[in-house]
Amino acid sequence: VYAIDDGRSVADVVQALGSDARVGSVQPMETFHVLAGDPYLPMQAAIQDMNAERAHQLATGRGISIAIVDTGVDLQHPDLAGQIAGHVDLATVGAKQAFNDDIHGTAVAGVIAALANNGQGIVGVAPDARLYALRACWPS
Repeated sequence: VYAIDDGRSVADVVQALGSDARVGSVQPMETFHVLAGDPYLPMQAAIQDMNAERAHQLATGRGISIAIVDTGVDLQHPDLAGQIAGHVDLATVGAKQAFNDDIHGTAVAGVIAALANNGQGIVGVAPDARLYALRACWPS
């Protein structure tokens, strides 16, 4: 990471570095803010690496249904309020936990569709998608 303090433009520095045979890759640093208001958003490096703010300007998952085939999902989780359109427990035989007690499926659902700007937890990559939670396994 370079700071340009000699008056040259970013484009000039990128071009100069890009033409240097010792440099494998060069690109300008981007600064942006994803849909804000969620306390764990600063810890979501992947959301920032994916340039989710720009993506959310074009698509948020609205009108898309996604099946989560995993452990169960906490149907009452505040970051998933209104996101879960249906749920089915396909792994009732041998299950030792209630559907809502499974952490992994809840985490996967949150990464996909956690609500944005609700003051809770994280932001999902498709915060307007509808989820179907299909419990097909359980944690050991």
